[in-house]
Amino acid sequence: MLGMGTTPAGHAELFHQAFASAPARARVLIAGAADYGMLAHASAACRAAGVQAEFAMVDWCETPLWLARWYAERESLALSTRRGNLLDAGEETSFDVACTQALLGHFPPGQRPQLLANLHRALRPGGLLVMAQRLRPGSGDAPASFSGRQVDDFVGAVLARARTLPGAGNAGLADAARAYASRQVSWPVRSAEELQALFESAGFRIRHLSCAPMAAEPGAPSLNVPTVAGSSNYARVVAVRE
Repeated sequence: MLGMGTTPAGHAELFHQAFASAPARARVLIAGAADYGMLAHASAACRAAGVQAEFAMVDWCETPLWLARWYAERESLALSTRRGNLLDAGEETSFDVACTQALLGHFPPGQRPQLLANLHRALRPGGLLVMAQRLRPGSGDAPASFSGRQVDDFVGAVLARARTLPGAGNAGLADAARAYASRQVSWPVRSAEELQALFESAGFRIRHLSCAPMAAEPGAPSLNVPTVAGSSNYARVVAVRE
């Protein structure tokens, strides 16, 4: 509601283009989710493409799964959820499409081959993996996190944004924003070439790979902090399971 994080809205065109080639009846895996945003955009892309979809969501936190179930009931979507770690091989396979955003930043580089191998296994042959991922050229091996100054800037931006929303109030927002910013870490993905090598090593064929800043969202703050897009480039990938 506050517009203080990146959402799939900035990559909507990617998902619409990918689902245009999905089967008329498709099983769709949402791999990791902060909330119901990815489900909303995936279902919108399916409707636009005339795809009748059955969704499944896997996340290691119950909160996004609860939010997704709420949204699915509201929108009459077929959805199953499972709380689990994507590094553990799931029981379900033969998905037609798997989609995710910013997923790789939650995993150190050494864990990413296993993650991609599990996503490869979850798809049927010819299935698509659709991913948007922030790039951090020149980053070292350490995860990106907020500096003390960035935490303060983030808290200030949250409070300023809350004042523009009728009824939002600010009770507890400063503490919540400070806790959020202080806990955020993201393992960097440096380049499109790094992504391509990772996907191909896992048995995927790259069908589309492009890099550009994320489309600006209405009211987005102009902050240079890890979880706000700013002018950073994002890789957009559509890969086919061979």
